[in-house]
Amino acid sequence: MAWSGTGFVLAFEADELVVEAEDEGSNRFDVSIDGAPPQPWVLAPGRRRYVLARDLERGLHQVVVARRTEALFGVTTIRSIEISADGVARVPRPPLRKLELVGDSITTGYGVEADSPNVPFSAATQNHGCTYGALAARALACESSTVAWSGKGVVCNYHRDEPETMLDLYERVLPGDPASRWTFSWVPDVVVVNLGTNDFAVAGAPSPAAFEAGYVRLLAMIRRHAPEAFILCTVGNMLVGRDLARARAGIHGAVEAFVRHGGGPVEAFDMKVSNARPGSDWHPGRHAHRRMAEVLVAELRARHRPWAEPVVATRGHLVGGAAINDETG
Repeated sequence: MAWSGTGFVLAFEADELVVEAEDEGSNRFDVSIDGAPPQPWVLAPGRRRYVLARDLERGLHQVVVARRTEALFGVTTIRSIEISADGVARVPRPPLRKLELVGDSITTGYGVEADSPNVPFSAATQNHGCTYGALAARALACESSTVAWSGKGVVCNYHRDEPETMLDLYERVLPGDPASRWTFSWVPDVVVVNLGTNDFAVAGAPSPAAFEAGYVRLLAMIRRHAPEAFILCTVGNMLVGRDLARARAGIHGAVEAFVRHGGGPVEAFDMKVSNARPGSDWHPGRHAHRRMAEVLVAELRARHRPWAEPVVATRGHLVGGAAINDETG
């Protein structure tokens, strides 16, 4: 796995849970046992065994493991998931609602843990679990999938010499591996596209026609794999002035063109949220992500009729936990 937010959910009856994982970098995950606040799991490079839970009470437990860091930190491979010898593993029932998020650094949670824009970006300052998308998914009782990578655009990336944009990466299981193709058996009910910031953030922005054409291509790709999904198109809150106006105009133009040619339920949405208390490199901090989530949830409930009413999610009892380290620590 490499995309932000990827991981696994497991229900089990045992007092211990051990995972053997192999990591290319020093990726970080959130681990939540029985609905307790997530605890950080920091991986070391290479292949190791990690105790995710021990000395649990008797009964049924559920663990949720989700990646905090993004694809640029490398691939994580889960080699085995082990429970104690007398334990029983079960497949939890997934949520009925499915939400997909397509974006860039804002959607990955770049710098969200930093308390100042001067704090350098690192794996420690990134946390996908605190992003507007993850918060919205929890509020809407959704299973979510995030397809996002910092610096990526629709037509142009932030680093103009990087050739692969989100148009190249969207259909991959591992974004760094062109041969890995997603099956799209998991079909979202709603897709939120939050792209365009990197297309217009620096010199060399695409022409209005080129951006609009690329955005239409992306919408067509999404529609091919999710024929009935409601698609909501917006842009992050880091652009200002002329750059923001160009991004919004291009998105609105692409949506109008796509709908005009039978593209189905697609709408453009101006998500106006101030970037109060920014994180690393002026990316949205926790406060801004919470406000973005509130605005997004309200918009989806208003625009997507099946989600007009909230779903009450049930969880098991709470079990506390400390930060997770590898077995030697």
